[in-house]
Amino acid sequence: KFDLLQEYNSVIMKEIDRLVANFQKTAEFFPDKKLYFYRIKNPKFNIGSIVSTILSLKQQDCTFVIIYDIVDQKEFLRINLRNQSGIRDLNELIKNSVKGLENAGGGGHPKASGGRIMKKDLERFKKNILANC
Repeated sequence: KFDLLQEYNSVIMKEIDRLVANFQKTAEFFPDKKLYFYRIKNPKFNIGSIVSTILSLKQQDCTFVIIYDIVDQKEFLRINLRNQSGIRDLNELIKNSVKGLENAGGGGHPKASGGRIMKKDLERFKKNILANC
């Protein structure tokens, strides 16, 4: 059973490494806000939280907004926010940024928060995040 666990670990770690490497190519950066948006389409695993933490530990003064598909909820996106410096209260940021969005919600801690939005509201959510930073 340990061999099977190692095999699963290897597969998941490869996917995490791929997503972290892909961040450099596809993330949107807003230098005036020190904020990144990174959209992950069709992830193999629910690892957005891990990816957001890894990225935020490399640039602790920046805010990372990781957005990815929810495998079993096709009309929704999962959101993970991270900022290791604590310069922004991410719990308040996500709550204020999902206000008024249909079937959306979010919350968490000052340095790490998460939420869920409908795919149709992605651009509105991004505008809200930028306005609330």
